[in-house]
Amino acid sequence: MMNSNFQEEMAHLNKRCRVRRHLILFVVSLLLLSCQTERIVYIEPEPEPEQEEEETYVSVSVVSWSVTHIGGTPYINASGRVKNHGPKNVKNVRVWISSNYGDTKIVRPTPSRLAVGEGGSWKVTSLEGTYIQDKYVTFDEEE
Repeated sequence: MMNSNFQEEMAHLNKRCRVRRHLILFVVSLLLLSCQTERIVYIEPEPEPEQEEEETYVSVSVVSWSVTHIGGTPYINASGRVKNHGPKNVKNVRVWISSNYGDTKIVRPTPSRLAVGEGGSWKVTSLEGTYIQDKYVTFDEEE
């Protein structure tokens, strides 16, 4: 009798383990299926780079400057040069000159239209300050 009880218990345990295995497999397969996502990726060819045009470069320099005091206030008188390094001709050239006192003046060089390789000169008077703190040039490119 003991042998039959043992066999019944073993059969019952085997059945319970089979049910658990099937349940575990079912849960794992549900998890795997529910975690899958679909992703659509569009691959487009890179556009061909346009040939970058070289930017026109115009340099500005200070050749000489002096400071005069009028009524205790210092004023700068300065002159300098601009040069068009190309690759395009420029027109409406303007030179911006700033002093250490925050005074800024815009002057036009002579000539105000520069071909590639051509230079010009500029002059500023009565700029309040003791030295030139910044200088830069703006221009329009010719077509």
